[in-house]
Amino acid sequence: MTLLRQDIKTSLTVLFKYIGNPDEPSIEESIREKVLCFIRDKVFPLKAELLKPQEQMERHITDLVKKSLQDVTGAEFKMFIDFLRSLSLFGQNAPVERIQELVEIIEGQADLDAQFNVSDGDHIDRLISCLHMALPFFMRGASSNRFLNYLNKHILPVFDKLPEERKVDLLKNLAECSSYVTPQDSRQLLPSIVQLLKRLRTIDDLSKAMVKKLTQGMAEQNKLMAAAKTDEERDIIKRQKLNSTIGTRTCNNILAMISPLHSRSPSFIGDQKIKLSWKEAMKPPVPATAPAAGTKRAATAANDSSTNAVKKGRGTGGVQNQLVNRALEGLYHGGRTSGRGRGWGGRGRRGRGFR
Repeated sequence: MTLLRQDIKTSLTVLFKYIGNPDEPSIEESIREKVLCFIRDKVFPLKAELLKPQEQMERHITDLVKKSLQDVTGAEFKMFIDFLRSLSLFGQNAPVERIQELVEIIEGQADLDAQFNVSDGDHIDRLISCLHMALPFFMRGASSNRFLNYLNKHILPVFDKLPEERKVDLLKNLAECSSYVTPQDSRQLLPSIVQLLKRLRTIDDLSKAMVKKLTQGMAEQNKLMAAAKTDEERDIIKRQKLNSTIGTRTCNNILAMISPLHSRSPSFIGDQKIKLSWKEAMKPPVPATAPAAGTKRAATAANDSSTNAVKKGRGTGGVQNQLVNRALEGLYHGGRTSGRGRGWGGRGRRGRGFR
């Protein structure tokens, strides 16, 4: 640490040579792991103290991280992205160009220049996880054009051939990021979306029929709930009702989005009227009334709900976090010990990114 404080720039440069330098293929895995742990546990937490002058040194460590990403596991990649987004360089006041820089880093790991192979589960997992990691940056104005073009060109045409467990994950991430597509990207994608809609002419009728079926099903579920005798039976019916509710929202969203696309001059839905079907609508907070002087604030339903909201807020995007955790599962200890590939599958000792 003394050396770091004496010459932080040179020290960081030397340390990062042990992480993912393609010019140093002979670095032992054990040394690399120790250096990674040191940077993660000692350097990253002290960034405010060590990275001075701030802008210059944050740019320097960003460049070092980018060079090191040629040979990392999925878990290490996520660690580096989380660190970069914590820097002032990419803070809340950062221009869109800098946020786009982070998206470009993620695009590189997603391997968007590669020809897609539907049987390559590794690439599918990496693509979905990278799309999820890029979502916070799309929300801040970065372009999702490359991701969406790749999905439109390579993934959607073979969507039916994807593994069933990945279809919903992919669609949920695509739906989340579509809310933040820039106007320019939207205009570029609109012709492709209209052409896709022309191939799916029955989608209106299917959605309407499904809404009718789900509505009837919910009426039947209400009767079953009234007749249920055990907690286990009630829990099963509650899950069925929740699935029916989400399905109804999904179909109504489809019908709402299709309507403007059927017009002679198709328009893009640029408002926030479409709410994701699997997410509950946020309720406005109930203003608390001030207690009289000298009295204790009573516990109220509003207080309870706000407390629960905070607790739930900590787990926001729980399904998405489960997705990333599953995609990165085992990478902390399974992706490196063989000394071959890093991340999902093996792609050579100096292979690129997650494959």
